[in-house]
Amino acid sequence: MQLIDEGFAAWYRKYSALALFLIGALNSAWAASPEVQDLLGAQGLSIANGVLAVLGFVGRFIRQTQDLQ
Repeated sequence: MQLIDEGFAAWYRKYSALALFLIGALNSAWAASPEVQDLLGAQGLSIANGVLAVLGFVGRFIRQTQDLQ
């Protein structure tokens, strides 16, 4: 296993960390709000989680040398 070049200091700038954060935030909002549950539904939440997970997975393979804007 090889560690990422940039180290742990800028973890919040990594695409995969942002995707994981968004998955957690979306699930928290869905669990806390009946309005979000009505808007997305269980299937919509599953689809959104899947899309974010795939984007985060792909993001791990991108060399991220520039800061996110």
